[in-house]
Order: sequence, then structure tokens, then C-alpha cells
Amino acid sequence: MNVKVFRRAAVFGALLLLLVAAWITIVGSAMRQQESDGYSMGDRTQTRREQPDYADVPYGPHERNRLDIWLADSDAPTPLVVHFHGGGFRSGDKRSFKKKLLKRLLATGISVASVNYRLSATAAYPAQMHDGARALQFLRHHAARYNID
Repeated sequence: MNVKVFRRAAVFGALLLLLVAAWITIVGSAMRQQESDGYSMGDRTQTRREQPDYADVPYGPHERNRLDIWLADSDAPTPLVVHFHGGGFRSGDKRSFKKKLLKRLLATGISVASVNYRLSATAAYPAQMHDGARALQFLRHHAARYNID
């Protein structure tokens, strides 16, 4: 008798777990859809080109010392998100910045800079840190030119 009760409880628990998982999937999907609808990009960003406003801007002497800048539409200086690509200093490229995130940032009035730096095959650590600091220094120095804060 105890084995039958235990088996029924296990089956009931498994069914309950499946129902909860299905409910979470359905509700989560609906919430993600509402969230994406809530981030409506408007006509400006739907038609905005994915190309940066300023491409391959040199910020240092090395060929990989380049950055791309997308500017948010604003008369006042805008905040800036600076993206340094991943890759463990061995690989990667500034073009890896997610387009969906880029569009959301621009739509909310935030400009974006995506930076390349020297890789470890070319320059030993801490050259990558120096490149990052140089890129930030360059952006701060030219903040008025790019209308960033």
C-alpha cells in the first residue's frame, strides 16, 4: 500500500512540475514579447543604419587602435557606453557589439563606442590595458566633437 501511494505521489508531483514549467514558459514568452514591445524603437531607429556615425576612428598609432562611434540624436551631450570586445586578449573585434542592444541604447539617448585593441599575439599584456585607457582618454578629449558627456 505504501508503495502505491508513493508512486501516485511521484506521478502527481511530476505532472505538477510539468504544468508549472509549461506555465512559466508561456507566461515568460508573453512577458518577453511585452518587454520587447515596450522598447519600441520608433521610426528613427527602425530605419537607422547599422553602420557607425564614425567608423575606424584612430585613437593610437597601432593599426588595431581603432574605434567605431554611434551617436544618439540629441542637442545636449549624451551619455556614452564604451564596449571592449571579449576574446581573452587573443581574439575578437569591435564589430561583435550586439545590434539589438545598440538600437536600444540609441533609442534611449545613449551613444555607443566600440573599441578594438592590440591582441596578445602582437603586444604582451598590459598593452591591452594601455590601449583601453588610451581609447577612454581619446573619447574624453574629443567629447565636445562627438557631443558626448
